[in-house]
Amino acid sequence: MLRIIEPRSHELYQAEINALQYIFKFTQNFKTPEDEQAKATFIIAEDSKCGIYGGAILRKKPLDTFDEEIEAIFSAVHSHRKKIWNVHLCFYISDEMGLSSQEKTKVFDDFFYRLFIKLRTFGRQQKTNCLVLSLNEAGYFWTNTYFEWPYVFKVPLHNTLDDHFHGILSLKPAKDSNRRRRKRSPAPVSQTETVQTEEAPL
Repeated sequence: MLRIIEPRSHELYQAEINALQYIFKFTQNFKTPEDEQAKATFIIAEDSKCGIYGGAILRKKPLDTFDEEIEAIFSAVHSHRKKIWNVHLCFYISDEMGLSSQEKTKVFDDFFYRLFIKLRTFGRQQKTNCLVLSLNEAGYFWTNTYFEWPYVFKVPLHNTLDDHFHGILSLKPAKDSNRRRRKRSPAPVSQTETVQTEEAPL
């Protein structure tokens, strides 16, 4: 289950938010700045076997805090916009959860499929048809290569100052937008791929 937690509901789900932020800190050494936490929207991924195993943090950031190429695009197309939505995401499954390879792969597939749907829902609520994603190397690989999320502009990792990929993600429906279908069908997700290396966890 993926749940969108808006700022007005933070108090009701503080434990879940804390758990998600711990995963971000553990897997990516990423922490939401304290002055932005109160206005952030969280998407929490949770189930009975895995507990909280991933999600996303969405924050509205000033346009001039993004990569200069992204800033230039939004300035040209939406000159009235001063802030745009930025998304970080993570995914983590521990061996201690006792899931088989097939179960892990199912959780993995469902997470990315449902997360994309939640991001579209969020976009409709906020009246925006795109978001800027900031991802580590693994996050970029899974969303771009493995699940083919519809990026309309990309700033490669080697061109950024923070060692993160930045991309503009389209939220517009498309005829071929069944994101459950993968571009490839590699072996089931293993802990080596998703947990044991620093860059692999999302």
